[in-house]
Amino acid sequence: MKGIIYQKWFPWFCLGCALLASLMWYVAGDELLWAPLFVAIAPWMARVANGRFPFRRTPLDVGLWVFMLTALLAVWTAYDTVQAWHKFYILLGGVFIYYALAEIRRRDLWLVMGGTAVFSAALAGYFLLTNDWAAWPADIAILNRIGGFIMRLRPAIRRLPVMHPNTAGGILAMLVPLWVAFGWRSWQRRKKLFVRGTAVCGAISLIALLLTSSRGAWLALFIALTIWGLWAWGNKLGLPISRHKLVLGGTALLIVAILFFSFLFFGDITAIVGSVAATTEETSRLELFQQTLYLIADYPFTGSGLATFPAQFSQYIVVMPVLWVVYSNFYLDIWLEQTILGLLAFVLVWGGAVWLLTFSRPVSPPVFKETDRERKRRRRERRYRRTQKDLRLFRWALFAALLVMGIHGLTDDALYGHLGTPLVWFLPGLAVAISGYSGHYSKRVWNDWPTKWIRIGLGATTLVGIGILLFFGQLAMAAWQANLGALEMARVDLAGWPTNRWDEGQNVGALAPAEERFMMALAVNPENMTAQYRLGLSAMLHRDYETAVSHLAHAWQLCPPHRGIRKALGYSYVWLGDVETALPLLRDIPEAQREMSIYADWWQRQGYPEFAHNATIMSTMLEQTSPPEKRPFSPANKNR
Repeated sequence: MKGIIYQKWFPWFCLGCALLASLMWYVAGDELLWAPLFVAIAPWMARVANGRFPFRRTPLDVGLWVFMLTALLAVWTAYDTVQAWHKFYILLGGVFIYYALAEIRRRDLWLVMGGTAVFSAALAGYFLLTNDWAAWPADIAILNRIGGFIMRLRPAIRRLPVMHPNTAGGILAMLVPLWVAFGWRSWQRRKKLFVRGTAVCGAISLIALLLTSSRGAWLALFIALTIWGLWAWGNKLGLPISRHKLVLGGTALLIVAILFFSFLFFGDITAIVGSVAATTEETSRLELFQQTLYLIADYPFTGSGLATFPAQFSQYIVVMPVLWVVYSNFYLDIWLEQTILGLLAFVLVWGGAVWLLTFSRPVSPPVFKETDRERKRRRRERRYRRTQKDLRLFRWALFAALLVMGIHGLTDDALYGHLGTPLVWFLPGLAVAISGYSGHYSKRVWNDWPTKWIRIGLGATTLVGIGILLFFGQLAMAAWQANLGALEMARVDLAGWPTNRWDEGQNVGALAPAEERFMMALAVNPENMTAQYRLGLSAMLHRDYETAVSHLAHAWQLCPPHRGIRKALGYSYVWLGDVETALPLLRDIPEAQREMSIYADWWQRQGYPEFAHNATIMSTMLEQTSPPEKRPFSPANKNR
């Protein structure tokens, strides 16, 4: 094994091991967690056997490992540790891919770019073979008809996980600039076979991207390619385009593009503010953003844990035991599940990738020896010039890909949502490889960890913690107790989620530790919204609706826009028979009328005829007062 790590093929072996392990983690689920790890670390062990550090050091190491540390802590805080470990290993697979890409020589990066075309076509084919346009209809009627036609033609494939159209659209849009750059390079080099292959793969990818009906992906791709095109056009005309002008021009173009797409899809310039696309119940992305921030406030210190966003939002914002949200926000997902520290670490890595591309190292000119013949000299000079030209092209392609994901992350979460994907660190890994800033292997590198920056970070964190305790001691202590109580409550409420049925009070006893935490929080700070809200929910499970109203009314005064508080308070008033007070609270809750009609029968079967009577009255009142354009709840109604 000695000397094997110095072979030219070894970086590709590292990438192959990382891709194989990531695929195993992504596909196998929680049935296969440890075995792929041995595949992924095989190249690292080979370096250790040769007395080297396991992986190549990069400038983004600190942010990457802080992120993974918060992800490891988020496994502990998650209500379902099995799913949390599954997501953690998928993210870990992305780390192995990142370090494998950092190994690739810059002159060989065109092979990686070509691989993105093949992968994009494979992903597009998988989406076309598995997507159900009946369950996830497109927003444009003709796309639904094309999707239905494809479903009738394709073979019946079972037991394959279905990728949501928003996720597929985001990844396909992210890869477009990369395979476009490869195709352009092949055209310049007159590689006809590569040009034709890229054209075929690109056509398949674009067809699938169109059929995803992911308007957020279309918008992000349009902006990124337009900025890239303006740069290329300006260079061709010999115009001096500085980085500052590009930033200002890109911002202006972003505003113009948003207005254009708003008019195109909604016919109203202001419509984009409220509904770039809607969820199942006319819940706009703007409202989702606001409600997710309220959910984040419940877990300021620990986060809610990995793979918890859909359940947390459905249970405590929508207050329904079924899956509600079909999209999310890239950045808010990370903030909720891994705290603000995880989000800052992520921004550090992706922002560092942009910095590396902006200030990338120039390619080292060839060094000639006296014995070099003229032909060999010309060949090396030609290779040097081609490498420089390729890197300029690939660098801007990667800029565009980063911009696609940065914009798309505001409306969807293609790389991190639910269980995430191993591609979360793919673009930063390419940025390190293109920039030429990856480190070298040496026997001393074991002692070269950035201890200075680690000490600075730990010191700053300690000072911030001391400042919070000194100036916000009581508030922080109450928030800490409420945070722990919310975690314990989630482990009880979300066990086996989604249950698709209302709680019948079977878990009331298990909520006692969480209730104790909430009471401790209120003893320190009676204005703690999390404790008031969660105690109100717990009182509803105890069928003590007078106590529930007292807690929920207080919480509603603290945060009137909170959807979950308003709905729970309205329902508590209904069960107490005060339907007049409940009506203004529930009038704007789209699913309330339908739920009340179902509750009328459910309470009757539970042995509470008075609650059933109240539900019938409330259902009638909501039906008479609800605006006619309100749509009833339907899990299949998932706009994008």
